[in-house]
Amino acid sequence: MHIITQHELSQICVNQIIIYLRKSRAERNETVEEVLARHEKILQDYAIQTFGEKIPEANIYREIVSGETLDERIEIKKVFNRLENEPIRALLVVEPQRISRGRLTDCGRVIDILEYTALPVRALRPVPDDRHALRHSAPGSPDRRSH
Repeated sequence: MHIITQHELSQICVNQIIIYLRKSRAERNETVEEVLARHEKILQDYAIQTFGEKIPEANIYREIVSGETLDERIEIKKVFNRLENEPIRALLVVEPQRISRGRLTDCGRVIDILEYTALPVRALRPVPDDRHALRHSAPGSPDRRSH
């Protein structure tokens, strides 16, 4: 893996970026709609700052259900389908945990998809080892798409 530079990041077109929004259990004092709206604003502000414009509505996925497994979450399945079949260059989330939680097999599916597509994921709230860097597979790693 290597870290994508700010210059490389700025070369990505907003039509090649997906935003995935999902409410966590920790946000119990807000409705799903309030949480998703707040997170969307955070991510769109980041997109404007970084890419010069908002991510198009067609590239925003709002998970309304609180499914325990990936199979119960319709929007993430749509995201994964696009990641595997379209030239998507980045995925924006508020926190990495928004992509997957629950069963270990689901985590493995997420990792497999992200490795297969060599997709940078940008989480705006860091986890302890996140240094706000986008990462993707190193040159020479198996990747069916050229970037």
